[in-house]
Amino acid sequence: MMDTAEAFARISKHLDASPVVMMDVAKAIELEVEIVPLPEELNSILRRHPGGYLLLINKHRTRDRQRWAIARGVVLALLCGHAVRGDLRDSKDSTTSFGPVIDAMVSRIAMGIIMPEPLVRALWSGGDQDAHAISRLMEVSEKAARQRLEAIGLIRP
Repeated sequence: MMDTAEAFARISKHLDASPVVMMDVAKAIELEVEIVPLPEELNSILRRHPGGYLLLINKHRTRDRQRWAIARGVVLALLCGHAVRGDLRDSKDSTTSFGPVIDAMVSRIAMGIIMPEPLVRALWSGGDQDAHAISRLMEVSEKAARQRLEAIGLIRP
């Protein structure tokens, strides 16, 4: 896999339109993604693959959860991929074997990829000033949109 700086530079080229096309983001860093049946408790599995990594996404998840799983998979591949031995399982509550501190950091970065602050602020300034509208435009859950709006200070918790 490419170095982290180059990967984030490639990712940034895909963050200016709503919704962010997560499959394009994954392709930009040469992360292969397959949508497959997985056990109920999993969102995704990241595994080493010849030439990089393969991200398996649970086909039984809603579209917004699949997009979230791809965003987390991108971050996990970049920041934690070197530590993957076998399969790295990302559960439906966004937890891995790396523990809560790493999981929280991965989620925070993934949120910035799937809902980039400049894009969210532009939509907000354009008149879409509620979590429901932002969730629809960004193709994320309303809960995720609300969390992002709170994180960047556009609404109060």
